[in-house]
Amino acid sequence: MKTMAEVLAEYPTLRYAGFICRRDDYDFGTVDVLLAHESDVKLVAQWLSDTFETSTDTRRWWKCSSSYGWKHIAENTLGSKVDDYVSNGTFIAAAVMADVPIRPRKNSLNADIGITAQSFKRFNKSRQSRGEPAVYP
Repeated sequence: MKTMAEVLAEYPTLRYAGFICRRDDYDFGTVDVLLAHESDVKLVAQWLSDTFETSTDTRRWWKCSSSYGWKHIAENTLGSKVDDYVSNGTFIAAAVMADVPIRPRKNSLNADIGITAQSFKRFNKSRQSRGEPAVYP
């Protein structure tokens, strides 16, 4: 796994809310705010590594969601381990830390996430087999 320093060197415009983009009305948070949540980043990164298959082939990615939708899945799954909240930037940093391919969206806080559709479907089937509801962003 990558370190936070490596994540931020690779994506210097990443902040707690996501990527800095053209929104004058938005507080993206400072790098320090994202760094203060490093333990959550590491927890989400480990969950991603343990749970999902990734691909650099964007045709295989689960296309129904951006990083913002995926952060909700992480919140739903990890719950109190992350105080029931994962910021968009925390999720993106975790994906980069776990070597999950990402593609920042132009003029957006969000990124596309390189988790395969097949592994996301397996994840939901596994949840349902344990009596848990399927999750969708």
